[in-house]
Amino acid sequence: MKLPELKKIFRKKYIIRVVAGALVVGLVSTSSVQYTALADKAATTEQTTNDIISTDDVKVSNKDIDKDETVYLISKADGTVSDTIVASHLVNKDGADKIEDVADLKNIKNTNGNEKFTQNGTEVTWQANGKDIYYQGHTTKEAPVSVKVTYTLDDKEVKPKDLAGKSGHVKIHYEYTNNSTYTENVNGESVTTVVPFAAITGMVLNDDFTNIKVTNGRVVQNGTKSVVIGYALPGLKDSLEKAGGKFDKDVELPDSLDIEADVKNFDLETQMTAIVDASNTITSSSKSSNTISNDIDKLSDAGDQLKDGSEQLADGTSQLNDGAKKLAGGAKSAKDGSSKLASGTKQLKDGLGTLNSNMGTFKSGASSLSSGLNQYTAGVSKLNGGIGTLRSGLSPLRSQLPALKKINFNDLANQLTALSTGVSQLKSGSDQLLAGYNGDGTAKNPGLVKSMDQLTAGAKSVSDGASSVSSGASSLSDGATKASTGASSVSSGASDVSNGAANVSNGASTLSDSASKLAGGAKSVSDGAAKVDAGIGQLETQLSGLGTQFGTISQEQLTETIDKSLNTNQSLISLLKSTKILTDDKITLANIDGVVTKLTENQTQVIDALAKANSNDTVTATATYYTALDVLHRVQSARDALNTAEQSLQDMLTNETTQKQLKELKDGSAQVANGAKQVSEGSQQLAAGSKQLATGSKSLADGSKNLATGSKSLADGSKTLADGAKQLADGSSTLATGSKTESDGMTQANAGVKQLANGHKQLSDGINELYTSLNNSGISKLDVKKYSSLPTAAETLIDGVDQLYKGGNTLVANNSKLTGGASKLSSGAGQISSGVSRLYSGAGTLFNGQNTLTSGLSTLYDGTNTLADGAEKLTSGADKLHDGIVKLDKEGIEKLVNSYNGDIKPLANQLRAALDAGEDYQSFSGLADGKQGSVQFLYRMDGISKDDD
Repeated sequence: MKLPELKKIFRKKYIIRVVAGALVVGLVSTSSVQYTALADKAATTEQTTNDIISTDDVKVSNKDIDKDETVYLISKADGTVSDTIVASHLVNKDGADKIEDVADLKNIKNTNGNEKFTQNGTEVTWQANGKDIYYQGHTTKEAPVSVKVTYTLDDKEVKPKDLAGKSGHVKIHYEYTNNSTYTENVNGESVTTVVPFAAITGMVLNDDFTNIKVTNGRVVQNGTKSVVIGYALPGLKDSLEKAGGKFDKDVELPDSLDIEADVKNFDLETQMTAIVDASNTITSSSKSSNTISNDIDKLSDAGDQLKDGSEQLADGTSQLNDGAKKLAGGAKSAKDGSSKLASGTKQLKDGLGTLNSNMGTFKSGASSLSSGLNQYTAGVSKLNGGIGTLRSGLSPLRSQLPALKKINFNDLANQLTALSTGVSQLKSGSDQLLAGYNGDGTAKNPGLVKSMDQLTAGAKSVSDGASSVSSGASSLSDGATKASTGASSVSSGASDVSNGAANVSNGASTLSDSASKLAGGAKSVSDGAAKVDAGIGQLETQLSGLGTQFGTISQEQLTETIDKSLNTNQSLISLLKSTKILTDDKITLANIDGVVTKLTENQTQVIDALAKANSNDTVTATATYYTALDVLHRVQSARDALNTAEQSLQDMLTNETTQKQLKELKDGSAQVANGAKQVSEGSQQLAAGSKQLATGSKSLADGSKNLATGSKSLADGSKTLADGAKQLADGSSTLATGSKTESDGMTQANAGVKQLANGHKQLSDGINELYTSLNNSGISKLDVKKYSSLPTAAETLIDGVDQLYKGGNTLVANNSKLTGGASKLSSGAGQISSGVSRLYSGAGTLFNGQNTLTSGLSTLYDGTNTLADGAEKLTSGADKLHDGIVKLDKEGIEKLVNSYNGDIKPLANQLRAALDAGEDYQSFSGLADGKQGSVQFLYRMDGISKDDD
């Protein structure tokens, strides 16, 4: 495995620094304190070796040992050794009386007690008496590390003695040589190395030295003096490179040390160098080379993670910075929005407060509306029932409509004309006959007596005419009697009409009052306003059609036929009943129905009478027709009054204000109330029209009475006329029969002439009365052709009622929905009230929470600004940290990786051997079997001073 392959997983410089650098720096720190104390004690250069030993007890190992040695090398200023003294400390762990030791020394002496010893070669036995033993001795053995010191002044090498008192730029170079060798078996391989000694050199410089610099060390200021400490690892680099690789110059495994400074009057009191085993700072449980390799791998991974982590940290802090800025911006927006939200929340709270305070009114209105809807649906049901009754009442008109359509109004007009002409001729003939009977007493007009010559020729004609007259008079008498009876019935019915009309007037007043009440409750029927509006629209159309149709019917057209008269009265019934759709059940519709029913019955009697008269003579039919005509006149008067009411209603419905109100009915109950007021006003107009109807009905009743009286007189006269005519016929027959016998016949003729004269006088009176009645009734002026449109009007009326009936069914069908809606409305109003109350309470909580939110957002905004500032600084620091780690990787770890070109495994083995050698090198003078020891060397070099000269 080559080093380039390990660049991603191993950063070698760091581990080497751990084992060969960091530990030595710790030793330097320890020694610096000791050397400073020693320097303060060293007053003169004559201090003896014993003094040095007694004052300098260097302890650099904390291992659990049995023997601790310090080797003092007394040297000249250039590093040449003049004497070697070994000071030993035997640790009596168990408090033994004797301690066995090995020491290749001369002149051994106890330095801290009176304990005795015996020596046999290198074996030494101490009478310890349970105490530790401190002793020293001398040796000529060479130390494992030698030191050579070279001095340069202003870049020129000088001898130490020549440097004293000089000034300039001085440089002192320490060259350390590791003379030890050691062979160790590592992982089955024999590895030769040196003991990893660390050389630590220290000196105390006075204030004549300035600009002091040291390689591999540091300068410590101590008042007016400076303590300079430096270190080296002699022979370690060469020993590690035996593994086959090479380190670059940048790798800090130095074999030497340089100290330089600017000096005035050079004077160096003393300088000392400690040589210590670097492995002494590592315990006996040191790791194997395999473990070291594993640690190196872990270290490599840690280096990669450190670099990657710094990149992620830089990216993360950048994102944090961006997020903090966005957060600050969002916090500001939230703060501004919170202010607006607070304003809106307050408005919401105030609005809900107003709404909550008005919920009582709302609930009351909803309850009233619900009640009104119930009233409305009940009224609709009653209205629909009335419409059904109205439709049923039109059944007779519906059944008679085909017959009405078959009437020939032109033939009827011709018959009426012929009747009028016949009556006129009858009167003229009667007048002439009366004049013939009486004569004037002159020769020209002697009367009946003088006209007997003509009597025979005219007797047959008179007899025949008398028979015809007798027969017609009898029929006329019968018809007149029936006409009289019918007229009486009509008179009675007209009286009932008058009374019923008065009831209608009273009902109309009640209608007006009810309409006023309706206006007060109109708000309750706002939901049904659209359907009512549709129904009113249909009513308006129907009334408009009826008004148009009735406007085309003249008084004369009502005499078209008795059947048509019945249909006309059915139209009156429909119009009277139609007023119910604008009223409530308090209107006296029953009274109106009763009056109209009686009117219908009377007219039925007239129809029957006239039907019977069709088989009698013309005179009787004429009398009966007069009676019917008088009834029709009164019906027309009632119709005129009803037209007035209908016109008032039509005016109300087409009024611009009413139309506007009907439209606004869909938008709100307030407009419905105004529309109801208009209904009330229309009802008042209807009441006025009903009063006019009552007045007309009374006139109709009075006229009917007169008609009945006249009809009775006509009947009586007709009967007398019939009797006279019969007598005239009998007399004529007798006259014709008895003409053969002159005397008898003349006697009978004279008696018959007298009877005939009397009967003719009665007949003349009846004819005159009939003629007068006919003229007074205006039959000659009657134009029945104008009534030809009456069948169409009746058919339109029937269709309109059918449509009204369908609309009523639709309204009733929606009653259940309105009733259910009213119930839900009442229940929903309570729920809404409760919900508004809770909403108002929640709005208060929201308002309080919003205030807290606004305060918190303000604090958040301030905090986010602080966070944004900190994030920006953190981003800057993270970038610098990342740059520093990258620099460390490239200039430190990577450079160390590239500094050694070879297989890492032999290097690890070499390093393990060096550490093992350090652990095995435990004594300089000797160590008894089974004992643990430690050793350190201390070079004490002479000072350089003018006084030495």
